[in-house]
Amino acid sequence: MYAAIVVDTDAPGLRQPFTYRVPDALCAELQTGSCVVVPFGKQTAIGYVTGFSEGLPDGLDESVVREILATVSGDGAGIPGPVLETARFLSRNYFCDLAQAVLSVV
Repeated sequence: MYAAIVVDTDAPGLRQPFTYRVPDALCAELQTGSCVVVPFGKQTAIGYVTGFSEGLPDGLDESVVREILATVSGDGAGIPGPVLETARFLSRNYFCDLAQAVLSVV
């Protein structure tokens, strides 16, 4: 299984969700809105799960897909479903990318 993850980064041009492999150990606990730790370049970063898929997006090679490292738990770590839906609404109706909308509601 794969997850679309918005990574909390200020890097210009990197505001789209990225695809990460979900390790078997995390399949049961991950859900849309979960806060996760992912490898990002040469470092690790915090990200938020915005969706799941069984297959890779077209044109993405399996060899470049990295694995989610861990989940972040605790009060306020994830994004509740209604808040994530608000971010999707913002993205659709105010012409901003999903990453920008998600990061504005966390």
